[in-house]
Amino acid sequence: MSTLIALHGPSGSGKTTLLTAVIPQLRQWGLQVGAVKHSHHRVEPDHPGKDSHRLRQAGAQEVILLAGNRWALFAETGEPPALENLLARLDPELDLVLLEGFSSEGLPHLRLYRAAVEPEPPELHQSGLLAVVTDVPMEAPCPCLPLNDPSQVARFLYHYHRHRLEESSP
Repeated sequence: MSTLIALHGPSGSGKTTLLTAVIPQLRQWGLQVGAVKHSHHRVEPDHPGKDSHRLRQAGAQEVILLAGNRWALFAETGEPPALENLLARLDPELDLVLLEGFSSEGLPHLRLYRAAVEPEPPELHQSGLLAVVTDVPMEAPCPCLPLNDPSQVARFLYHYHRHRLEESSP
């Protein structure tokens, strides 16, 4: 079973930038890593006029586009799918799945705090809070990791994952 860790923070705080710096380090250490990004914006991942888009427009509820060793699933649903349904589509061999957003899911998470984006420090007493990743010194009930040093964040995630594995082994 994959270790799930979410990364929360407001838009513009650097969540994607941090994850794109952390993932290569985790891969170097041998972890198979997946990612799920939540967006509040209407995103069109398929391009109008392309065959896959035309198939969706014709009424196909799901279209898989295969191109060499890469594939994508485009799905039209009446409502946003439950997170567990999305996770069920991921490779079960992934060691770690990093979720960007999904703050209401109650998952173990890191909270990103960038002082220039949020005038006031966030509330830090949520359940599941593993660490704060920040660009300013602050008091917190959990470890504070430097936003400008993704290697420390990667180490934290790696050790958290290893600890979970040790806890679950007989």
